[in-house]
Amino acid sequence: MLVKVWDPVVRVFHWSTVGLFVGAYFSAEWGQNESHLVVGHGLAGMLLVRLLWGVLGSHHARFANFWYGPRHSFNYARSLLTGKPDHYLGHNPMGAAMVFVLLTLLLVMSLTGLLLAAGLEFEGPLLLLNPMLSDEAIYLVLRVHRFTVYLLLGCVALHVLGVISSSRLHQENLVLAMITGKKPLPLSSTSPTHEGSEL
Repeated sequence: MLVKVWDPVVRVFHWSTVGLFVGAYFSAEWGQNESHLVVGHGLAGMLLVRLLWGVLGSHHARFANFWYGPRHSFNYARSLLTGKPDHYLGHNPMGAAMVFVLLTLLLVMSLTGLLLAAGLEFEGPLLLLNPMLSDEAIYLVLRVHRFTVYLLLGCVALHVLGVISSSRLHQENLVLAMITGKKPLPLSSTSPTHEGSEL
């Protein structure tokens, strides 16, 4: 039985962020500053929508519904060692932790990018901060921006590995689920996030 899990806002954000991040990365590598600024502003806008949706959105989109405590995370990690981890309809504790890490890094990358746009290009929503950005401050912001990108690349690689391993363990296609929004209902569940609408 399939149930609705990921709403359109979550799915559009996920795949748009993938495309925008790739576009931002290569436009920077190829020295296409104007394209990088446009794509970067788009990415920041998408992130703002997702942060708001994490508070106001549907059940599985809200941050409060996949914020797991140490006990849940420990139990899930222990179940991974047995090869039979608990099956969550929404994010499992490891996946949830990665979501928060990725969103935090995207936020840092976006804010530093907007500061660079204000300090170097004299544009963007943070332009009012331009007089406070000395050359030393801009250099520091640039270093943080670049370092955050490399951290994101590493976390994305871990995220992809997690998706592959979880898909195999539970015999479900998580990539397809993020396209259609539908996942199979777990046969047994102890998680409060195992809710959904039957299709």
